[in-house]
Amino acid sequence: MAHKVPDGDQCNNYFKYGKSFPENVEDALCQIPFGSTGPTGPAGPAGSGVSLIASTIDILAGNNTSEDRYVNASGWYEASNQYAPLVVSSNVTNSTYTPDALNTNIFDLTILGSCTLAAPINMKNGRTITLVLRQSTGGNQNTVTFDPIYHFDGGYNSLTYTFGAKDVVVATKITDFLFTTMANDCKTSMSDASLI
Repeated sequence: MAHKVPDGDQCNNYFKYGKSFPENVEDALCQIPFGSTGPTGPAGPAGSGVSLIASTIDILAGNNTSEDRYVNASGWYEASNQYAPLVVSSNVTNSTYTPDALNTNIFDLTILGSCTLAAPINMKNGRTITLVLRQSTGGNQNTVTFDPIYHFDGGYNSLTYTFGAKDVVVATKITDFLFTTMANDCKTSMSDASLI
């Protein structure tokens, strides 16, 4: 198929053999002669502006309220942290601990005495939290009673009682209960050499 020769002398300067189409377009646009800038047009009407800040709940839900609101840096931070694996560490001594899932989904708890794990607050349907339960002393001294909202896989919710033991509880909210599993006595892995 024969190559078509450009029609007109002006095209000869821009569209050259051996160049890609974007390169030819760039050459054409960069070499087009242009005149001076025209006069400034009339000013447009003043905008009303947006002065109200959107709440984290509205940002996450995508709600557009009756009055326009804008998302500020704090709103972006709070909304993005709703699903970030942030960790809260606490000591729980002979008391009830209530996980707050609004800004955190991992709770590292050192327990001492008889403690109770209450139903989490600010936990939306489908969210998952992780609780690390650490024994501060050994000898069956530290216990945790779980709120009835925690439904354990197989009903198993017994802790490891040795000093420094770590049990990990993972709970996902499914409408009216928390599907809960527990990994007991988490510790460092044994090397392959020790298995021989």
